[in-house]
Amino acid sequence: MLKSGKTPMIRARKIEAALNINHIYLKLEGANPTGERLDRITERLVKTAVNSNSHQILAHGSRPFLNSLHYFAALDNLSVIIPRFANERWKQTLFSNATILDWRNVEDGIKLKTLQKYASENNMYLALEGETDQLPAEIAVMDIAQEICDRNLEGNTNLYLYPVHNHDLSGMHRFIYQQSLEDNKPSPINVIWATSNHKTSNQIEDHGFVQEMIDDDLIKESAVLLKKEQLSVSKNGAMAFAVFLNKIKNHDLANDNHVILLNSGKSSIKIERVLSFDEVPKRQLIEFTKSWLHPYSDSLPETAEAIQNAMDEGFILLANKEGEHVGICVIVSIGFKTFIPSYHLAYIGVNPQSKGRGIGILLLQKAVELTKGNVSLHVDLGNNKAKRLYEKIGFVHVYNRMIYKEN
Repeated sequence: MLKSGKTPMIRARKIEAALNINHIYLKLEGANPTGERLDRITERLVKTAVNSNSHQILAHGSRPFLNSLHYFAALDNLSVIIPRFANERWKQTLFSNATILDWRNVEDGIKLKTLQKYASENNMYLALEGETDQLPAEIAVMDIAQEICDRNLEGNTNLYLYPVHNHDLSGMHRFIYQQSLEDNKPSPINVIWATSNHKTSNQIEDHGFVQEMIDDDLIKESAVLLKKEQLSVSKNGAMAFAVFLNKIKNHDLANDNHVILLNSGKSSIKIERVLSFDEVPKRQLIEFTKSWLHPYSDSLPETAEAIQNAMDEGFILLANKEGEHVGICVIVSIGFKTFIPSYHLAYIGVNPQSKGRGIGILLLQKAVELTKGNVSLHVDLGNNKAKRLYEKIGFVHVYNRMIYKEN
């Protein structure tokens, strides 16, 4: 199963051309397992519950929060208990397989005390969105800032964000303060955050960052521009880009790097399984593999044999962007049921022009899904970038493979 974090950060060259502005980057938090930046927080909440020896989580929050919490709780075999308060029928509908507590008669003024008392009496970990997740939320946003810094962009960076919780800004403030102490100079990151015209500015504490008011028209315009990069993003997910757009309209942009944190932004790439060579000819699949895996490619006969095996007994996956194939994943069948994994990931490659958009992660995620996790892979010992990608999906280094070759 996918873990949260280490999401793609892509250069938005089509948007740069449309706006005549350089150095625009999009951080795609929708590449997290459930498509939300919240995954970074809920994964840590579940780990905290495990460390506290709790086998159940009493959870209250928004739909994305509960959905994300369910995902990570299932990975650690924890059950999630959800109280249903008045006017929350959606909880019963959305989580029909979960244990739902009928608390529709609990008054608003005593909700928090009721939750705390029930969790304490039943040895449950209490997960309240925006209340019990201050430290996980701060660490999550600090990780995002670190991932941005790891790109080593030259010059100063303007980071545009729409806070998920009140703790986002405090976490970002903590990171920038820590970074300035370590480097003995001001941090190169400047934070600009969004507030909509439906919220008052005092709902989120000001940490010395720039606050911008945005409206629905800016959000709609943002969604149109983001489609130029083949991205899918929700209304809330486009809020941060609307802040950036507002800066442009006010002619208030310096010649810096501009990183927009899209809370639910993700690639609109489609992953499709090839079921026969009538759909995509074998020679074309071989060409994709040989071209996109260079220089990590096998001989032509080896590649052809692997693709034939994958078509007959395994899986062949293609990533499709607007009718164009941009990525391939070839999974062969080993034949064993218990000795070693039944399937082996023989090849995975992405068109160089489409790299950095999370396509490899999407292909791997589908491969794990189809094989039910019963899959192995080989990786070149010096290919650290590929290793990090595989580890993010859940693969672990077990042994080094050695092959006999005559001198």
